[in-house]
Amino acid sequence: LGRDAAQIAESLARHAPEVPVVIVETGDDAGVSAVPQSAMHRVVLPADTASDAVMGVVVREAAALATAGDSVVLAPAAASLDMFDSYGHRGRSFADAVGSLDESDISRTLR
Repeated sequence: LGRDAAQIAESLARHAPEVPVVIVETGDDAGVSAVPQSAMHRVVLPADTASDAVMGVVVREAAALATAGDSVVLAPAAASLDMFDSYGHRGRSFADAVGSLDESDISRTLR
């Protein structure tokens, strides 16, 4: 089912401190994290937030952190368990969220 999110965040903080870590918590995970606050940006959503809405928040957070020349990759290493119906659903949700971005979501002009 993937790695524990805390392990991933700690490894990134140690080996790639310039890489921002965003933890989005919803449902039973909301407000519970073993990751040190200093190592991450945390977003807590209501438990009943739909999976596609969660992906929209994730993509907007990534867009806000990205600078010119950066790439944002959907590379889930921790399990999303039953948040999405399938890997395809998760991928389509990511693509749809990226397609929905506009200039107000980011600090630079979309190309």
